[in-house]
Amino acid sequence: SRASHANFCIARTKCGVTTFDTHLHSEHMALLSADAWVEISDFTGQNVLSHACHYLYRLLQKRHQKGPLTGDWLPLWVMWCGNQVRTADLSIYPCGNGLTSADLSRFAPLHICSLKLNMDYGNKIGDVGAQALAMLKASHTLHTLQLDLGGNNIGDAGARALASLKCSQKLHTLHLNLGRNKVTDAGAQVLGTLKDSNSLRTLHLNLDRNKVADAGAQALATLTDSKSLRTLHLNLARNKITDSGAQVWVSQALVMLKDAGNLCTLRLNLGQHRKEDDARALVTFKEGLHMLHLKLARKKKNSCRLHIISIRIS
Repeated sequence: SRASHANFCIARTKCGVTTFDTHLHSEHMALLSADAWVEISDFTGQNVLSHACHYLYRLLQKRHQKGPLTGDWLPLWVMWCGNQVRTADLSIYPCGNGLTSADLSRFAPLHICSLKLNMDYGNKIGDVGAQALAMLKASHTLHTLQLDLGGNNIGDAGARALASLKCSQKLHTLHLNLGRNKVTDAGAQVLGTLKDSNSLRTLHLNLDRNKVADAGAQALATLTDSKSLRTLHLNLARNKITDSGAQVWVSQALVMLKDAGNLCTLRLNLGQHRKEDDARALVTFKEGLHMLHLKLARKKKNSCRLHIISIRIS
């Protein structure tokens, strides 16, 4: 192909940083259009080609971003990217002045397709910050979103705002980590409405170490009724769910197996999952090509807690 004339060599890696020895000159750039180079970069999901020469650097460097940021640099980063960024994997660390809702709402107008935000627990963005991030629902380009908001002092109001992501037009993959927060049954019940999304295909929801009880667990069990979801991962460990609350999930899972709904993969964690709660038994139910795995974990000498490891529907 004409691209073979662009003779460059990716040389070596030093301390985890890839360096480039290149003979890619501007005359070779004319062999492919700017749109073609952009398409190649988007296909790889990386900006490494931007190191090849000044031409590609200006063209590609902003499209795929990965790295750490402190909160005070976030507005400058958004301004620098403009509408050129397509994927971003950012770890946001606290700064002296703290993050504001205005800072976090800056992501919404970006023409971004895939966004991963690891919000350090020191930011303590709270419900106001979660509400600002929920403005991403207005994006017309976002299809993959991963929000790691563990330990950020988020309660039911923040959970209610994040549940509005179901209104996103193109979002098909959502990873939402709300572990070590203050979500109660009220917040869990609203998060259960994510089943109403028309576009969502994959949902990973982590509510580990919150304040969810049986009512919240029952509301989240309705996620299996979703008409669009194909994959559901749910972590409700270290909450206030009793054995009867866990049994609701078991019943719902068995109904799902019988009806052979849209869901293809279900992974649940409903137990305390401490080191001393090692599995004592594994019970398997089979119905045709459907399989349900239930793990019995011993919590006390004469008591067992039921864990659903996974459900796979062939």
